[in-house]
Amino acid sequence: MLWGYLDTSVEIDKKEEKEEEEDGDEGEERGDEGEEGEEGEEGEEEMPCIKHKPNTEKYVLMIADDPHGYCNSLEDAREMMWTVARRIVAVYLPDYNTTISQSNSKEDTLYVEGHRRMFFIAYNRILITMRITCIKEFE
Repeated sequence: MLWGYLDTSVEIDKKEEKEEEEDGDEGEERGDEGEEGEEGEEGEEEMPCIKHKPNTEKYVLMIADDPHGYCNSLEDAREMMWTVARRIVAVYLPDYNTTISQSNSKEDTLYVEGHRRMFFIAYNRILITMRITCIKEFE
């Protein structure tokens, strides 16, 4: 009975592979047509079914992937991010030796790193991650 089950699963796998190959060929044909009309900023993916109003960007401050506020300009959002990071370190993390560091790849990401002061074996870890994301208003 076990052997019969294994033989049918092999047949099913072969059918699925054939279907995937057929689907893959169709997807390649459609992929060539879609690449011509794509325009947008670097690193930004535009979806054709979603329309955004022009010049309605808001910059949201995310702390541990939770939104905590927004600003109208990127410079104001960066200033607010640094201010909030300093306040968090001063008020909420008094038992830690902390440093605030900026991501090497993205300047819109901050890490609050630190270790406990009174531990015998201290090791640094990321305590808080803060980042700025851009959102736009729908039409």
